[in-house]
Amino acid sequence: MLTSLMLAQSQECVYELSLLNDTDDHLLHAQEAAQVSKSFEAVHDSISTPPVKRDVPYSWISMILVKLEFYKAKAHFHVGCAIALDEVAKEDVAKCLDSSKSSPTTPNSSDTRRSLGALIVMFACLA
Repeated sequence: MLTSLMLAQSQECVYELSLLNDTDDHLLHAQEAAQVSKSFEAVHDSISTPPVKRDVPYSWISMILVKLEFYKAKAHFHVGCAIALDEVAKEDVAKCLDSSKSSPTTPNSSDTRRSLGALIVMFACLA
């Protein structure tokens, strides 16, 4: 459990470093934030097992859940920014929207892409 927590924290540092080094690549930031969220999800899964859960303070479990949701929202935010700023190709937009393995319709006009990006950013801020 502690090993996975330390790995998640190191992934968090990689994300912060990518923010400091490359401020314009929102898609890269979205991928890094999603990876951090997955890392904290793995920590939460390992911490939720009964022998470990009784020895870990509730505040740690809560903080892990907060970080999991925070970085998930950051990933959504960066995807929305990338779509709104027309930084991604049409195929990449389809990959970002393809979370349910269905075939989403990809916006063709830049106005529609900006609207979709704004909606995703708004969702990320409210989530």
